[in-house]
Amino acid sequence: MSKHDTHREILSLAADLAGGLRAAASHGAGAAFVPDALPAEACAWIVGELASARFSRLQEHEGRARQEGEILVIRNGLRDYPAIRRLRRELVSAAHEAADEIAGLASWEPNEVSAQRYRAGSLGITPHLDLKRYRYLIVVATVEGAADFTLCKNRQGDLVATWRAETGSLILLRGPGLGGAEDGRPLHTVAGPAQGQRTSLGFRMDTTAPARSGNPA
Repeated sequence: MSKHDTHREILSLAADLAGGLRAAASHGAGAAFVPDALPAEACAWIVGELASARFSRLQEHEGRARQEGEILVIRNGLRDYPAIRRLRRELVSAAHEAADEIAGLASWEPNEVSAQRYRAGSLGITPHLDLKRYRYLIVVATVEGAADFTLCKNRQGDLVATWRAETGSLILLRGPGLGGAEDGRPLHTVAGPAQGQRTSLGFRMDTTAPARSGNPA
């Protein structure tokens, strides 16, 4: 897949995004795992777009969590990243299609994309909650490598469930307002990869960001 394949979809038509969205919005764990959501060629396209980007080292501490990796936050449009822009558009479309069934999704318009890279043997991120300012839904796409993603009972890391976040998978996390929940954010941790490098994209709606005309799509 090349940057000129504008008619191609990024998300796999076989991916059960509707089921994942219902699970994330439920009163259970507040998260869902969707394997094989992005085909290999789409992931390679995205990784290629990020190859020359300038990542920064993650702060060692973020609140009570510790982390080790690199990050690139894109807030001012996605014109230089056509594959990521297309993926954002398709995720928004899928969310809006489920809006009649799940409260909050009609308003979900992610305005921040964070690309994060983790090297083999790195810490990853210890148990944490995503910030309250990220409303409704957070989507994390793994586009390179693999690592364990664990839902936790507490800050000590006692597990609820662990998923293998492999290349092409999506993890859907409930944010405040999804399904009518006032909060409902799931506590989770992400390990560093055992080998190679893991690259992920996080799509978030930051309600503290200044309003803009149009959107990154």
